[in-house]
Amino acid sequence: MPASQAQIFFETLRGSELLDEEISERNFFGFRSLVIRGKSFVILFEDSLVIKLDKNSSERALALKDSARWNPFGREKKLWIVMPEASSAQWNEFIEKAGKFILSGSGE
Repeated sequence: MPASQAQIFFETLRGSELLDEEISERNFFGFRSLVIRGKSFVILFEDSLVIKLDKNSSERALALKDSARWNPFGREKKLWIVMPEASSAQWNEFIEKAGKFILSGSGE
């Protein structure tokens, strides 16, 4: 099966830099995730990216087509937003916001 747009985007981010910080990968809740300074901020989930955002950014992301709060194992994660391929034009913008959120120390 060919790689999804989310998988390709995820792979291009792994090993790159965001806000002068190296992005690495680790397992998070059983899913592949991207990490800055040991903190996960992007998860590859099915054919979507799940991005950890502050409250204001998460509300903006939820307004995008087909975006939703992530609900792994029946437990909603308020700051983790599922952003499907329908919102891929905004992935870069929200990933940068996620990085800033994590680096601010607020994204614990």
